[in-house]
Amino acid sequence: MTSTDRAWAQQSPVPERLAMFPLGSVLFPELGLPLRIFEPRYRQMIADCLAGDRQFGVVLIERGSEVGGGEQRLSVATTATILDAERQNDGTIGVFSVGTGRVEVHQWLPDDPYPAALVTPYADRDQPPEFAEHAVPTVAGQETADADDQHDVDPSGAAGAVDAVVRRLRSALAHRAEANLVAAPATIELSPDRSVALWQVCGLVPATPLDDYELLKTRTRADRIAAIDALLDASNDQVRFHMS
Repeated sequence: MTSTDRAWAQQSPVPERLAMFPLGSVLFPELGLPLRIFEPRYRQMIADCLAGDRQFGVVLIERGSEVGGGEQRLSVATTATILDAERQNDGTIGVFSVGTGRVEVHQWLPDDPYPAALVTPYADRDQPPEFAEHAVPTVAGQETADADDQHDVDPSGAAGAVDAVVRRLRSALAHRAEANLVAAPATIELSPDRSVALWQVCGLVPATPLDDYELLKTRTRADRIAAIDALLDASNDQVRFHMS
């Protein structure tokens, strides 16, 4: 083994076992996830998580169904931490968790009694510091300019780039509402922490589950914003077509 190989091995985390919950949708870091657990294998998973560190992984199903097993799963997942769990009268378990980070699956383990995988952290390559302390706008209308076609990165840097994509999102959501297309309210409040707000934008931009997965896989903040911009372009095209 060369010195470079040894250095790489020392820096590379050892894969750890993580219980996994396959879903037909993507969970982004910092976003909440309510679940109603009824399959016995996942009731066991939740019990084991509550007895341990309260963490499990949420992975998008590429093919198959959420129920019954046998589905094909993708390789980048989101770690979720259980905040609350309550057994219901019908025997199901109501669970509320929140996304806390991303992991990459290196090996799927036998589904015994529930899905699990060996995973390592999946972090941004640029490992960005916290964004600037100024809050992102939380009310549509605080910005008067129509941001539909604004693609320039704000000269103030990372914080400005996030603020710009937030403005574009609010404009796109407002236009979707005018066109009677499904969308979150344009005035939805976002976190003042821009690192959190950017993940919230990922969860709000109109997209398919596979589009969401591509957002989840992005490895830099700039790539994430570029991907969001492309999805907002597609949303605006859909609105124009719907209104024509």
